[in-house]
Amino acid sequence: MQKSGQQFRKYTGSLFRSYLSGLEMLGLRAEVRQRVPAPVAKLMDTPPLHSAWVDIDAVSPLLHAVMNLKGREGVRRLGYEATRGTTLKFLKPQMQTVTMLSGKTPSALFAAMDSLCRPFFTGLSFRWTRESHRSGTLELRSASTLDTASFAAWEGTLLLLFDECDVTTGTISPAVISEQGHVGTMHVQW
Repeated sequence: MQKSGQQFRKYTGSLFRSYLSGLEMLGLRAEVRQRVPAPVAKLMDTPPLHSAWVDIDAVSPLLHAVMNLKGREGVRRLGYEATRGTTLKFLKPQMQTVTMLSGKTPSALFAAMDSLCRPFFTGLSFRWTRESHRSGTLELRSASTLDTASFAAWEGTLLLLFDECDVTTGTISPAVISEQGHVGTMHVQW
């Protein structure tokens, strides 16, 4: 849950539901539900409508519970599965448009992250810096502070961009967190 006076990024009910689906796929939903605050557990029991904006920070407690149970790799896996299992079907047409216009490369998709994420989030921006034809740096900037668990979930989610380009050798480094949790910089290569 957010601390008093701390702003959090808003997200849609569809995003929260995607994390619930990811927890189901990983067999962790019941165990995580026992470890989150009561308002989040209640939201897990009665998820918001897909199009509703969630008014509490309900995702962070899910990520922290998984981090405590399965470590950073568990959170990365949750980010990947949550997006692959649900949100990807909404992202896929946008991703295909980007690759048709700019080429079927991870670089094209990483460069388009701002537009790909806009329907799902407020308070986030992305900057892609290409370093070579097979690498670059992705900077994720957030209006609210993010912690290691939040960045780990993004690292997992971003692996799906490699899948869209049929790249099996893609890697994303753990985010280097700066500016008091407002920026995470990840090295990407394939």
